[in-house]
Amino acid sequence: MKITGSKLKEIVLQAILEARSVDGRVTRIILEEASGIEKTIAVYSGRFQPFHKGHYHAYKFLVDKFGRDNVFVGTSNKVDGDKSPLNFDEKKAVITSMFDIPEGNVVMIRNPYNPMEIKGKFDEEKTSLVVGVGEKDIDRLGGKYYKPYDEDEAIGFDKRGYVIEVPQLQLKVNGELISGTVVRKSLGSKEAAKMFEFLYGEMDEKIFNMLSQRFGPDSKRLDEAKRITGVTHIEDMKPTDLLNFLKLWSADKTKFEINEKVDGHFYVFGVKDKEFFSGSKTKVVTDEDDFPSLYFYEDFVKYHKLLKSIDYSGIVAKHAKRFGITGDLNNIKIESESIPSWDYNIVLYNPEKIGDGIVVIFRITVDGQKTPVEFHEVFANEVNKVSPIKFYANPKVNLDKVHFEESYEVELGAMIEKYGNILSKPARKPHQKEIKQKVKSFANEIGKKLKGKILSVDFERAFGKEDEGLMFYVPDGNVIKVVDKDRFTTRKEANWKYINMLMNAEKRFTGLIKKDPENLTAHLSELDDSVTKIEEDFESSGGAGMTIQKKIDDTRGNLDITKNRVRKMKRLMKSKKHDDVISMYINRELD
Repeated sequence: MKITGSKLKEIVLQAILEARSVDGRVTRIILEEASGIEKTIAVYSGRFQPFHKGHYHAYKFLVDKFGRDNVFVGTSNKVDGDKSPLNFDEKKAVITSMFDIPEGNVVMIRNPYNPMEIKGKFDEEKTSLVVGVGEKDIDRLGGKYYKPYDEDEAIGFDKRGYVIEVPQLQLKVNGELISGTVVRKSLGSKEAAKMFEFLYGEMDEKIFNMLSQRFGPDSKRLDEAKRITGVTHIEDMKPTDLLNFLKLWSADKTKFEINEKVDGHFYVFGVKDKEFFSGSKTKVVTDEDDFPSLYFYEDFVKYHKLLKSIDYSGIVAKHAKRFGITGDLNNIKIESESIPSWDYNIVLYNPEKIGDGIVVIFRITVDGQKTPVEFHEVFANEVNKVSPIKFYANPKVNLDKVHFEESYEVELGAMIEKYGNILSKPARKPHQKEIKQKVKSFANEIGKKLKGKILSVDFERAFGKEDEGLMFYVPDGNVIKVVDKDRFTTRKEANWKYINMLMNAEKRFTGLIKKDPENLTAHLSELDDSVTKIEEDFESSGGAGMTIQKKIDDTRGNLDITKNRVRKMKRLMKSKKHDDVISMYINRELD
């Protein structure tokens, strides 16, 4: 019996319908191929004022079914009073900054139930459309076009669309099941900063500031954000914050967490969906070969190779119950300060203590949730059993014996009480500005005295005779930096002199080619001349004044990088459009 193409397709479809025990995702792929459908896309739409954990739970449900690249988040640009104050760009910033959702898959749409802006990207006859909705909205998508999603059916969205109910996250916020209303209420409360960290897993100052401004009762939320998340030099504190610092210290100084500030570079690493990752604030990779081949990434490559085989999930699982750690243990992020060598920056440490490099942990999150600080040392000890790189919890400093004069608190308190009305409002008149400046200057002087007293204390430093300073984690949420700004200024200026000159030259070049791309040749010639002069000055002086050999080596490395960029641009300009060459330079594709 001869079997035609249509008959064969019918037989295959029937086999799929009967094979209901097959995994849904696999079945779907086979079904698409057999029915002529090239792919299935899922769209999850909503107001998202703002997007939160509950929405992300629904999004992940769709990703598990249809694949990360095939799931789109759709939302409008409509702004409507207090209930919907976020525009599309603001919503997208929340979605892509706080959750692992591809930027290109967040799309502005007008109609959530007919997302033409997304549908227009695909062939309507060869693409199946599934719309994800919550239980309360499931009945809105009825009629002839939409029907309940069926794994055993795949038809192009020119003829039919499918609707699937996404699950509700069973998470309670202040006793109520998570929802947009509950989240907005939380972000407008006095505990906004704490609620933000609970709802989003970690603090992002930019996003928090935006949301607290939109959903808070007034602009005071912004001040709260800065107070809780900002790092401030003690001599630069606001008078009211400094007064509170003094009161809290006087009441119970043991509630302050005080750490030695280490001088390294920010280093993040961990596992995501069981895969190891590592990097800096701007570059995170899963394979060490993906780091640019530049000298200052050599330490990142070394750390990646040495740390990637450690079972971080197993270590956390071992102590999860003890420290109340829950969530997906295959998603762990460790934020730290890395010191690859004793002379890595300006502070010079003990070579024996730094060895081949250390990692100083200041935050560990599991599935987006911060772990207790007490866990850091336990984690470090466990990793040290198998790691060639030494791990440390943030080194604590005991300042129990430090006492501040009661007069500071009394005098500052009296001044704030006297001028409280003026201090709490914008200063528009000359006398108001004068009073504000007077109180601020008085607070600054007290801050300097406190700094002097703190820095005069001789404590046991963790990694050598030198330290950059101290970090105070105040019970009210403030993070205060106490450092001697002048102590390393001369050393820093001398050792970073030529690197800073190169950075300024490239910064000027970048500005010129953005404003005046047509004169790329002239601007590149100017950069070339600047680099040549910097190199001549550096070589002729023999690095005079530079005291750290590593910074001398780093200077030569930076010179080589910049000269190489200039050479590549000159060569590419012979075969490519100038706009393309500029784009490659700005996007760092020349390295």
